[in-house]
Amino acid sequence: MEDKGAHYRNTYLGQPFDVYRAIKIFGITDPIAQHMFKKIARGTKKGHSEEDLISELQCCLDRWKEMNKEDKKQCK
Repeated sequence: MEDKGAHYRNTYLGQPFDVYRAIKIFGITDPIAQHMFKKIARGTKKGHSEEDLISELQCCLDRWKEMNKEDKKQCK
């Protein structure tokens, strides 16, 4: 059976490294930042090129920026 989450399974110094645990340890609470962290940790292991990965991350950054502007407008 294919492990569809294999691209997120990592090891560090011989120990399992779980992206979601790292997000918790680093205290990353914003959903967009969590999503980006996950993409960065995955890197190109899912078969995407570096250019694709950079584009995905840029899209996330752009939306994060837009949401911050929207939030500031709502607070006024």
